[in-house]
Amino acid sequence: MTGLIIVAIYTLAGRALSLERLAVVVIVLGATSLLAGFLLISLATASMIGPLRSVRWAMEDITAGTLSRRVVVYDGTELGELQRGFNQMASGLQERERLRDLFGRHVGRDVAEAAELHEPELGGQDSRVGVVFVDLIGSTEMAVRSEASEVVDVLNQFFSVVVETVEEYDGIVDSFLGDAALVVFGAPRSMADPATATLACARVLGRRLQERVPDCRAGIGASFGDVVAGYVG
Repeated sequence: MTGLIIVAIYTLAGRALSLERLAVVVIVLGATSLLAGFLLISLATASMIGPLRSVRWAMEDITAGTLSRRVVVYDGTELGELQRGFNQMASGLQERERLRDLFGRHVGRDVAEAAELHEPELGGQDSRVGVVFVDLIGSTEMAVRSEASEVVDVLNQFFSVVVETVEEYDGIVDSFLGDAALVVFGAPRSMADPATATLACARVLGRRLQERVPDCRAGIGASFGDVVAGYVG
């Protein structure tokens, strides 16, 4: 535009340009303007598209389960605020998933999922369930004559076998009580035949504990009947 104004002033000043020279000037000015405009628009578009693409790719990673994904904040503009907001959202999702995993480890995956789907309410419902109680025999004596770290290692081996076997029969470890575990079949997840699963789990537990934790003996009890299952206290 500046070039066209200069040409116009030059012409008004009485210095007329020939038709050929004017055409050359217009072509040069037009080509220069197009090139400069293309470069400026490309730079402006890239500065806007780049942050948006980084957020889009990061969202795809988050959707795929990579909750540790973060994006680089380019600047303090609105696009930078968008990137910063995405990072905060990803951090919140990662923290929520970590707490969810810890909660599931403490109360069991199925109990945790049930608590997420339904608002907890005090009370319960009548259910027919099977229960297995498994307890180490002589654990007090073992704690007295052994180092604390050795006792912990034995307990971890013991509970590892218990959890593995219970999951095979779709049971739920309701609680760990020191050197014992209380397992439930039929609640909160219903089962077609909890009595059979209870007895089968107890039998397999007795065999596996002898094979994999030979230094310990375990007492195993199995029962089946009516209970009230729900939130108490």
